[in-house]
Amino acid sequence: MATPHDEHFWNSLGNYDEEIISIFKEAEAARPLIERILRHVGPDTVVADLGCGPGKLLPYLKDAKKVYAVDKSANMLAKARNVCGQANVEFIEASFADLALPELVDLAVAVSSVLPASLTDFNRLMAGIVAQMKLGATLVMLLPSFESQLYYSNLRLAWLIEGERKEESEAYRQITAMHAKYMNNLFGYIQGKTDFPIQKFWIADELSERIGSLNALSDTRIDRFEKPWSAFFPNEQKWIRAKPPCWMWLVTAKRQ
Repeated sequence: MATPHDEHFWNSLGNYDEEIISIFKEAEAARPLIERILRHVGPDTVVADLGCGPGKLLPYLKDAKKVYAVDKSANMLAKARNVCGQANVEFIEASFADLALPELVDLAVAVSSVLPASLTDFNRLMAGIVAQMKLGATLVMLLPSFESQLYYSNLRLAWLIEGERKEESEAYRQITAMHAKYMNNLFGYIQGKTDFPIQKFWIADELSERIGSLNALSDTRIDRFEKPWSAFFPNEQKWIRAKPPCWMWLVTAKRQ
């Protein structure tokens, strides 16, 4: 079973832009996230880009004092180094749970990179992140929404019945099969491919409770970060593009 700290998938990844659905594929889609992050960036800010991948966020952090680009995957770090010429960036190969940065940071950013395979994993990952933050530092995370997955499934169900005129029993069978493949338990731990790290999809209230239980973060804010169909589901039929989009959870919190 792939775990959040198993770098095999990321080290074997060929073309990141083709194989990974990235929020950075469309600049307009990423804008609300970038704006949220840049509110906390100034000339004296030390930033940790946690799970930096191929370095998509790094150009936006050019005005920070220092950026630690952290990833468990040597493959991802190599890709990031090849495209990043910023003097303020230092690359570090490490997992979040075992992280030991050269200094504590003012801002920690984790864009779709906290992938806990269990509750224990989440606690370990978050403890590792929080330990690298100064008191009063800001954490910005982007996490998958379980409600959004259910919303998408129900849109497809309605389309099968009303758009494709399938018998309701057949429509339910198709959606149930899709859930069995991608949403294979009630607790939101999802593995779309056998070699892909398990992802936890969060209910908003559950996420708020879990962050609060850490007793290390305060002023938690959880907002919807909408995912345009064109950016995240380019092969979907035209009918769905008139519907309100799916979303992720954009989380901001302070180290206390």
